[in-house]
Amino acid sequence: MADLLHLNSPAASDVEDDDYSSELDDDLKESIEQLEQLLCLVIFPIAGKFLGRKFAFHVWARWLDRRRIV
Repeated sequence: MADLLHLNSPAASDVEDDDYSSELDDDLKESIEQLEQLLCLVIFPIAGKFLGRKFAFHVWARWLDRRRIV
């Protein structure tokens, strides 16, 4: 009977593995949130500013070229 109770209860190593896995999941979620914040607050605005200027210069140059033709 004691053997059956021992088999049904989780081993100490299983509980430790679950705790370790839970900590890894929490760390992964925190890292993903930090990466999202970095992208939204730093990378995207800088890229948008750069690409916006490139696009504006391209459009302005095309407009000037068309104006010279007419």
